[in-house]
Amino acid sequence: ISKEKFFELKKKSYISDSKFDKVLFNKLIEEEVTNEILFKEAVNLKINESDTLVRSWLIRNMKFLLKREDGSDGEKVSDEEYFRKALSLGLDKKDKVIRRILINRMKDVLSYKRGILKPTKDEIRKYQMKHLKDFSYPAIYNFEQLFYKNSKKAFYNLSFLNKKGRLHTNSSPFHLGKKIALSKDEINQNFGKLFYKNMKSLAQRNKWVGPISSNFGYHLIKLNEIKSGRPHPLERVKDKIELLIMEEKKKTVLSEEIDRLYKNYEVVLPLEEA
Repeated sequence: ISKEKFFELKKKSYISDSKFDKVLFNKLIEEEVTNEILFKEAVNLKINESDTLVRSWLIRNMKFLLKREDGSDGEKVSDEEYFRKALSLGLDKKDKVIRRILINRMKDVLSYKRGILKPTKDEIRKYQMKHLKDFSYPAIYNFEQLFYKNSKKAFYNLSFLNKKGRLHTNSSPFHLGKKIALSKDEINQNFGKLFYKNMKSLAQRNKWVGPISSNFGYHLIKLNEIKSGRPHPLERVKDKIELLIMEEKKKTVLSEEIDRLYKNYEVVLPLEEA
């Protein structure tokens, strides 16, 4: 790492209250060293010469640099000549965009170094069980509600309902009706998050409770049943899970391959001035 880059990263490691964050600094240094190694490996593999995107970028920059498309002898300069000229000037080593492209290309090379690691059906099933929240139908709350625009009327009718078994006055019409079956997310969307939180803490099976406020007014609630969520059929989610597992395996392989590359390099950091 150059002295300039070292102190640039150190400057970035000061948090808002002007304290130096050593953990952040070490993380930035490791990231910079890793990128430098990946960049050097990409150049060693001549990806800078074979990659079509790098080639196009160098040709474009070289044309811009020379500010003309014709050669000095009046003959048209070919893209290949522009490309070779850019390489001879070392533009592929100096350009930040090309550096980023080469680093990403090298990550791809290392990630697939052991081939495409497709998971087995058993691995897919275990992944689903480990991430059931993401690959299951949500629990469904079956409840009845009586809607009132006025909290006092709601309180009075709850008392009357529990004592007499009937309402003193009819509730107001509500767009979702009296009998409702919704998941947690759907309840949050339709009634508001505070409604779900209060309903969960107050609700009792087959007993009217409340009133619970929503985005619309006040509700008396009677919870009838909570249907537990169940896993999605494996056939429905296996393709998505397969891709997620393959991505995790790629990251693991990349990390292990980078660790191997580190063994071929000696990392030297600039000495800080006293």
